[in-house]
Amino acid sequence: MAMASKLFLIIFLFPSLEAALQEPHQNTGQAMQAMITRACADAEDQTSCLSNIQSRLPKYDRLQNVTSVLAAAIEATIDQAQLAIGSVTRFASLSSSSSREQIAIEDCKELLDFTVTELGWSLGEMRKLRSSPVAGNNRRGRRSREEDLKAWLSAALGNQDTCLEGFEGTNRHVENNIKGSLKQVSQLVNNVLTLYTQMHSLPFRVPRSSNNGTGKNNESPDYPKWLTDGDKELLVSSQKGMHVDAVVSLDESGKYRSISEAIFEAPSYSNRRYVIYVNKGVYHENIDMKKKKTNIMLVGDGIGETVISGSRNFMQGWTTFRTPTVAVSGKGFIARGITFRNTAGPHTAQAVALRVDSDQSAFYQCSMEGYQDTLYSHSLRQFYRDCNIYGTIDFLFGNGAAVFQNCNIYTRVPLPLQKVTVAAQGRKSPDQSTGFIIQDSFVYATQPTYLGRPWKLFSRVVYLNTYMSQMVQPRGWLEWYGSFALGTLYFGEYRNYGPGSSLSGRVRWPGYHIIQDPSTASYFTVGRFIDGMSWLPATGVKFSAGALCRCRRRFQASFNKIGRLDINYVDKMISNLKIWLSATITYQETCIDGFENATGNAGEKVRNLLKTAMELSSNGLAITSHAHALCCRDVIPSWLDEPQWKLHRTQMPEAVEPNVVVTEDGTGKFKNKAYLARPWKVCSKMIIMEFYLEDLIDSDGWLPWMETSELSACHYGEYNNAGPGANMIGNVKWHDAKTITSTCANKYIPSIFLGCDE
Repeated sequence: MAMASKLFLIIFLFPSLEAALQEPHQNTGQAMQAMITRACADAEDQTSCLSNIQSRLPKYDRLQNVTSVLAAAIEATIDQAQLAIGSVTRFASLSSSSSREQIAIEDCKELLDFTVTELGWSLGEMRKLRSSPVAGNNRRGRRSREEDLKAWLSAALGNQDTCLEGFEGTNRHVENNIKGSLKQVSQLVNNVLTLYTQMHSLPFRVPRSSNNGTGKNNESPDYPKWLTDGDKELLVSSQKGMHVDAVVSLDESGKYRSISEAIFEAPSYSNRRYVIYVNKGVYHENIDMKKKKTNIMLVGDGIGETVISGSRNFMQGWTTFRTPTVAVSGKGFIARGITFRNTAGPHTAQAVALRVDSDQSAFYQCSMEGYQDTLYSHSLRQFYRDCNIYGTIDFLFGNGAAVFQNCNIYTRVPLPLQKVTVAAQGRKSPDQSTGFIIQDSFVYATQPTYLGRPWKLFSRVVYLNTYMSQMVQPRGWLEWYGSFALGTLYFGEYRNYGPGSSLSGRVRWPGYHIIQDPSTASYFTVGRFIDGMSWLPATGVKFSAGALCRCRRRFQASFNKIGRLDINYVDKMISNLKIWLSATITYQETCIDGFENATGNAGEKVRNLLKTAMELSSNGLAITSHAHALCCRDVIPSWLDEPQWKLHRTQMPEAVEPNVVVTEDGTGKFKNKAYLARPWKVCSKMIIMEFYLEDLIDSDGWLPWMETSELSACHYGEYNNAGPGANMIGNVKWHDAKTITSTCANKYIPSIFLGCDE
């Protein structure tokens, strides 16, 4: 109860981090002591923790505030993580350790090193927040740094759990000896993250306007800001016109024959993009791209053309963390046109095709292929666009903050009694900024499939505007076991479509949300959820920053409330402007051309008179050429509404729910009756002879033009037809509809038909 009072006091005194930063000398006394106490809450050695933090505070005496305590707490946590690395390392030399234990120990050393690095990044940003001004043009930069802090602290919190999970299948001896030091690190990181979140803001807040008072929004809706203009060019340009730093080829046409070799020789801690082009072929290798390999880009020849293939799996003695065919940890990794494949199969348990610990990484037109645990989105911010993901059980899992846009999710055949689940997200704290967002994508389920299940207590998965095929189960989601996490998870669905998207049979868990408010859905988009506007534009990966980018009808409804304006007319207006401005420039130039070879200076005077007008016309055309009616370049044509646009984007026919099915074998749903003919005019004549007629012909055979049609003058006949639909003319009671004789039939052969007057 006392701790609750202290926590209330902190929140009361510092409703926001920015307010505290503006009053650096007033945040002392009881509130500061309460923060220090909270930073050491639940630590195994609380006295040592308090002493450690307090001993670091004097260096911040000149500017002591909220971040002074947080910075000191991070420093203390880094020390604790380094001590934990030492504890783990001592077990590496034990000969009694099994092979799996040795692998798990190496995992722990690397994961704790991740923690130290991520805490180091956080400490650096915390110091920048302390020293930088709050107001004015710097607010946007502050917000990006604050999002960075949450991302890095969230990642640092999860690494210790992954370390301990690696000891599954061992005698737990090593795990039991290191668990205490790992728990201490996790608790301290969790305390800092919780304090930071409480002092700063709620996890999701509406971002402030970034127009700096100019009335203009400088955020690109097509690319997150953390992708540079150079990276954009790399993603949209062809391989022929692309500058590459290294070439890998199986036929020795490049400098390297293996991708691992090219990565090994790439510069470490690079601040510029290093591009490795991988020629088509199947590369059988396991690639572990360490954290020092930053800003690497792998470019292949496309899905199914450039393939990296491996078969490591849990049943061979590997930890899940070490099974990936490809693992990337260096910041700013980009892949384009690559297939990441694990061929281990469904019987081998965990077998990862791709593991990602790369912050601000992007994958464009790639494929991840496996069975159980295909894509391990382990930590930090990730973006996937136009990718394919294949699997059976939890084949999209981990604790990263990942957004999947316009991706295809394919299920495979599991083992008997296994249940197919797409996502298993591992968020362990409500303050972590992690989760999986599947947006504008397609779930092609060929087996009974569940959208996800809660791997950890605060698991978070949201589907937005996504197609779901019929095999997605009506309840939608699956328990992990019993009632675990059902009240603390966050599973959401917003405006999905397809036969498996019905919400009527969905689970009724406290943590399940049917999202109806567009503003709530907007929290789970690239710009907000992974701070994509600050980094994705630089990668060049095309993306949609918001959930409602294509909702023209909502725009139109808004305009209707303020006056008559057809939103589709904006497209036409822009097109007209381009034509008219182009014509204006042509007229001006033609006018000046007329003075060619003329004597005197009249031409120069006219040119000077038109100078301003020509510049304005040219600038206007340049602006108009880059204008779009709505927020996306991938804009819906004016003649398509949103549902039609989604059908247009669907890549597989089976993803479309048809109104009518027509099949050659008659198995479709098209049930309209078929007839041989009907009399268009009063004396209509029709003879069908020596035809094979299928049973799709209605038993009446012939159809009146209208119910009141005069049929007495019609002449309809059949002769020598075969098949189940033949010789039905007797079923109609028309005056002159009959099966004709061979003598009469001779009158209708081609050679004499024109002369026959029956």
